[in-house]
Amino acid sequence: LLFPQLAGLVSCSGFLADCFPEQQAEPGNDKLILLTHGVEDKIVPIASARQQREALGSYGYRGVSFSAFQDLGHQFSVEVWDNVIEFAEIALDRALE
Repeated sequence: LLFPQLAGLVSCSGFLADCFPEQQAEPGNDKLILLTHGVEDKIVPIASARQQREALGSYGYRGVSFSAFQDLGHQFSVEVWDNVIEFAEIALDRALE
């Protein structure tokens, strides 16, 4: 978010730390952001990821995608990797236009 040269950002099983600055996006910002989270995550509850999505949206980021994975805890799976790879291909294609 602070580095405009990035094609996109991926957060897996993440959350916004309390110290994260409320950084307003520039008008029209459609930086691609992918949030993935396991519904059964006991380390970082999925509610944290939903708050992350809401916060980024309230800051004006329009390109936020959220993927919740059933029967997944705080780990990666083939489905998560497939989601990340698909996102990366889209973000890189768009950045190279």
